[in-house]
Amino acid sequence: KSLKEKEKHIVTYHELGHAITAYYLPEADPVEKISIVSRGMALGVTWMMPVEDSYLSSKAKFMDELVSLLGWRAAEEIFFGKENVTTGASNDFERVAKIAQDMVTKYGMDEEIGHITYTTKDWEWQSYKPYSEKTAELIDSKIKYLIETAYQKSKAILMANKKKKKKM
Repeated sequence: KSLKEKEKHIVTYHELGHAITAYYLPEADPVEKISIVSRGMALGVTWMMPVEDSYLSSKAKFMDELVSLLGWRAAEEIFFGKENVTTGASNDFERVAKIAQDMVTKYGMDEEIGHITYTTKDWEWQSYKPYSEKTAELIDSKIKYLIETAYQKSKAILMANKKKKKKM
């Protein structure tokens, strides 16, 4: 793919949004490499590699991952305006939604929902959920809260480092 200069500029800010937020988050994996060269379906990519292999993830680690993944949208909003955010990171949105959903429904990482899992392979492909509509609404609100909290933190990090980002 050949990107126009405007698109390269947007992709650059997008990837720096991931990298800068990750840099300032204690539980985020360090940035290994950033590329704004289009590869496959990706217009750009920020590789973050863990310092060491781990089999367990904490709530703090997941939250920092959410913040870093949302760095692209926060960067676009801050530098280009809300009306100019793009479709450039649909994969990031999918990842954010999956992490937040798993935190709430699979790993028992919400106090109000409790130490219970609402996902099992037995009903994954069925057309019903093994819990009430009230519980479904609570789960939805908790997922939305996690994502919005992470997004606001991402924006705060990028606003505090706006001059550095422009310089980069």
